[in-house]
Amino acid sequence: MELRPGTRVLGRYIVERLIAEGGMGQIYRGKHEFLGLPVALKVLTEDRSADLAARFEREAMLMAKVNHPNVVTILDYGFLDDGIPCIAMEFVQGEALDQRIARRGALPWTEAAAHMAELLGGLAAIHAMGVLHRDLKPSNIVVAPGPPEVLKLIDFGIATRTAPDRTKYTQTGVVIGTPAYMSPEQLLSFPLDERSDLYSAGLIFYQLLTGELPFPGEKLTSVMRRIKDPVPRPVAPAMLPKIPYGIQRVLVSVLDPDTGARPASAAELQRTIRGIATGEVVIEEPRGEAELKRQPTMQLDAASARTVAMPATQPHPAGRVTGPITSAKTVAHRTGFPLPDREEPEPPPFEPPPAPERRRFLVAAKLPPSRLANQAEARSLAELAGRRCRCFKLGAQFWLAILSAKIDPAEAAAAAGEIAAAVVERYGDLAKVEWCLVDDSFVLTAASFTGAAPMPEALEGLIGKLTS
Repeated sequence: MELRPGTRVLGRYIVERLIAEGGMGQIYRGKHEFLGLPVALKVLTEDRSADLAARFEREAMLMAKVNHPNVVTILDYGFLDDGIPCIAMEFVQGEALDQRIARRGALPWTEAAAHMAELLGGLAAIHAMGVLHRDLKPSNIVVAPGPPEVLKLIDFGIATRTAPDRTKYTQTGVVIGTPAYMSPEQLLSFPLDERSDLYSAGLIFYQLLTGELPFPGEKLTSVMRRIKDPVPRPVAPAMLPKIPYGIQRVLVSVLDPDTGARPASAAELQRTIRGIATGEVVIEEPRGEAELKRQPTMQLDAASARTVAMPATQPHPAGRVTGPITSAKTVAHRTGFPLPDREEPEPPPFEPPPAPERRRFLVAAKLPPSRLANQAEARSLAELAGRRCRCFKLGAQFWLAILSAKIDPAEAAAAAGEIAAAVVERYGDLAKVEWCLVDDSFVLTAASFTGAAPMPEALEGLIGKLTS
């Protein structure tokens, strides 16, 4: 359904024209009937579910709690004549940040830092109200013209409360958001806190500084690099001023896969970036440091330090000797000091290192029977799984994808999350998706499909969650 120009909604707003359309609904430009002020009217799509309507209402409630110059202001909420929810909000005239990046590429670091500081200001206000954004990306940010320019967050479609007793709108194992801007913990469906939003903001900052993301793309290889590899040092294009070392160091900490290594809050990160930009905070580059990288450190207390000793002998690679082998008797002969007459202990038998853990994954989705019966849809689902997975239909409404070969657990989790996200992106709220990692005990046979053999416990658990 599309609202016609001139339609009155919520009793006081006049629709002017459609300006955007997304997964949840449509956005119209309108004006207040009596005051003439421009407004944005966000209307839920007509083909809606109870979950989508609840999410839409939650967006209005969460946004209404935030009052900050870098966050769009909610003006009203209500229902159209046919019961469809509608949000009236401040109309922000300006350029979306993704459009600015496409038009200009990398920005001078001072301009990028100013945008980042404003983004963090809005994010700090959101977090102060107990809200996680979960979908920070350049297309959800608008730069309103100045002077001075003002950056505003304009979309809270999948925001959620940080309180532990918040209502659960997404199933465990479902990846929700935009993969290119997700934190590692969000990609793996781990519990989230404010530092996940900081990671997403850091990716946007990196893109503003360099013109591209540190790990471009949404494919599995890119996702795995984000989870396991240190972020590359941000380097500005040749025609722009060099990025200060302090900004580089801060950005590397924000994009650390370990949440504990990131700044504690958006407000703290904002103060640091503004301090570097004004010269009040100086982070000097250590002499001789060639590149930024995380290096593991080990700290020992005094008692532990006394017990640490280098082994008397060092193992050599099979078939190779890197230097003369020196025994205790050889030392005695060379020095002239005899050692006590004792037997030398036998060296411990060689034990090969344990094989790395390998796992497979199982993805289960509940879809409309009409979609599963369609041959074109079946081919599309097979393409989502790719060649590495086997696909099955279970009954009239369940679709399964099982990884054929065992891989690293983190890689398996990322691959399962990628497939789950693709299903959700394709079917929206028509689909429910669950996934889990499985070990060698998981076996799925034809008898399991017909009921002649018990259904594997892992699959039975996922199906139970999908039907609950």
